[in-house]
Amino acid sequence: AVPLAQLPEMLGGREELVTGVYLPLTGDLEGSVLLVFPQRSARTLVDLLMRREVGTTTTLSEIDQSALKEVGNILSGNCLTALSQFLGMRLVEHIPDLAHDMVGAVVDAIIIKFGQRAEQALVIVVEMTTKEKVKIRAYFFLLFGLEEAETILKAIKAKLNVEATRKKLKKEGIRLVGESVGGSIGRSVEFSTAAGSVTIRTKI
Repeated sequence: AVPLAQLPEMLGGREELVTGVYLPLTGDLEGSVLLVFPQRSARTLVDLLMRREVGTTTTLSEIDQSALKEVGNILSGNCLTALSQFLGMRLVEHIPDLAHDMVGAVVDAIIIKFGQRAEQALVIVVEMTTKEKVKIRAYFFLLFGLEEAETILKAIKAKLNVEATRKKLKKEGIRLVGESVGGSIGRSVEFSTAAGSVTIRTKI
């Protein structure tokens, strides 16, 4: 995790030009995703999308920005789907917003406009390479408040515990016939040695 104040430094400084796609999140967790393309990567990606020679684009037209927003929406959606499945939580993304400006302005605008409560961001660096060896870099910043961040950490720990339990059962030759794990709800387990049964009660 990186403090929000340090995000501009990661991207080359507050005056570095970037293109950012912002998506608010709701569901089991509330937060947001900020996908940032450095200026060179944004222009290169637009050239590839529009079937231009790489290096052609010098400024982003309205169509170029629309294309970047759609790509950002798709990439963010895939990232959130993977995160949602891993955590066992429902994450709902909303209409994306795009900004092409200096890093400092993009970060400040997001904090002000959406009232983001996050103090830190989880950073995922993405590098894509085409068959022609053209490289594109992007940064995913997952922004959550302290309470949501703690929930995520608990879910990750629970996920690791589940995987460890599965491996242990397999190692001991115990067949797994069913399970109820993940999500944001609590459960209690009752064992009946007399009846040889197991009852799982869900706490909503």
